[in-house]
Amino acid sequence: MNKFIKFSFLLLAFTLVECTVDPEVEPINWVDWTDWDNKRKLGDRPAIVWIHTASCENCIKQEKEFFGDPVIVNYINEHFYAAHLLDTYKEDIVTQNNTFRYVQRYSDVGYHDLAYHLTKAERLKNQLPPYPSIALLDKDFHLILPITKMIDVQELEMLLAYVKEEAFKTTKIKDFKAQYEGKL
Repeated sequence: MNKFIKFSFLLLAFTLVECTVDPEVEPINWVDWTDWDNKRKLGDRPAIVWIHTASCENCIKQEKEFFGDPVIVNYINEHFYAAHLLDTYKEDIVTQNNTFRYVQRYSDVGYHDLAYHLTKAERLKNQLPPYPSIALLDKDFHLILPITKMIDVQELEMLLAYVKEEAFKTTKIKDFKAQYEGKL
């Protein structure tokens, strides 16, 4: 019993250390899906959608690295509307006169059809959308960049700037990347 108490205490201490949010880092100002289309109609900012699951190791890693980085968080909060789409989100999402629905595959597994739309993934038999993914949209919320692979925080910063500055209208990503000087 004594070993169990010590183990529990150590586990609790480790969890508190790991889960402590840096007070210097503001959280992302996530837009609720019920307000998504209203933000789109304003047309004043591009958008980022983070598509993830609660149990995916890469999703958890990406959340810590990207949404725990003060430069990234401040840049997103200042220049983007941000939403996250968890694999278990079951409400319909209506945007741009389209309705996207949750699709139940098995008793405990499903996906949201918007995840496929934003990642441009093919609906292959028995395959879920790629997790984690990030979709970058222009000010009219048209998809500009579906990111379905792991990237580092420096590349995310560059891609956010690429969309925010609307460089995609005149410049290829590789050319923008070659001249981009980030803060990270």
